[in-house]
Amino acid sequence: VDCGHYQPAAPDHASLLDADKRWVICVSQARVEKRVEMIVRAAARICDRDEFADVSFVYVGDGEMRPAWQALARELGIETRFLFAGQQSNLLPYYQSASLMVHAADRESFGLVLAEAMACGLPLVACAAAGPREIVADGVTGRLVAIDDEQGFGEAIANYLAQPALCERHGRAGRERAVERFSIHRQAGQIAAAIRKVVRG
Repeated sequence: VDCGHYQPAAPDHASLLDADKRWVICVSQARVEKRVEMIVRAAARICDRDEFADVSFVYVGDGEMRPAWQALARELGIETRFLFAGQQSNLLPYYQSASLMVHAADRESFGLVLAEAMACGLPLVACAAAGPREIVADGVTGRLVAIDDEQGFGEAIANYLAQPALCERHGRAGRERAVERFSIHRQAGQIAAAIRKVVRG
């Protein structure tokens, strides 16, 4: 991840999304294994709670499952609070306008968007597939939830929304972890050092 490009918003940042709301973001291709329907159902439960009246959700992505997910949002009565933004070539303003990143895939080899969001200072709630387990430090930079624990997934989202200070603290820790472990510049330096060692040897 280019941690120079993907970074937290500046204090005077103009939000791409409605700045009067707190946004929960999901970014993925619209494929079956991404399970955004699980996020939509969690969103419906959260939107039904008075203390989260300022919370909305945004899905960035496109593909075969998007119409079904949109239909579910309409069926659950949250179409005005669950924005489908479509495919976007520039994700940075979406990350910088959000408070929390969520990811419900049951199969994920890595999850580049999770590392990008973490570099932007967002805590993560993700199902504990292989990729998220590598990226998220559970209880430090986000929460990992058992793949089939839909109730726990929603509760983890609600817990962050109910504790803005925790959200901010885990977001800062996530930025530090992204820079330390997933920075393209750090990895390029390590590769260059390894090449130099081989050449000299």
